[in-house]
Amino acid sequence: MAEPVKVDLDEVADIAAKLKSAAGNLDATGETAPEWLDAGDLTETIVGDFAHLLSNAGNLVVNMQAFGNTVASAGNCYDTTDTASADSYSGGLDVN
Repeated sequence: MAEPVKVDLDEVADIAAKLKSAAGNLDATGETAPEWLDAGDLTETIVGDFAHLLSNAGNLVVNMQAFGNTVASAGNCYDTTDTASADSYSGGLDVN
């Protein structure tokens, strides 16, 4: 028989929180972007590259936040399903 799957819900919540925190920290770095840049003949190229980097960082922030929410949702779903299954199997008795 296969071993039962055990999920540490505190660990799942910690992973979700770390993803959301990292997204917030990365997002906050955008506030420190320089408003003006003079790089001589390379200014246009550097500004374009910088804009591309900031756009990609923005996409990363959005996706990390969404992934953190998905991890948290999955943990909640697992907990709800596991509890309902345990209650059904035990006839509603508290087996802890």
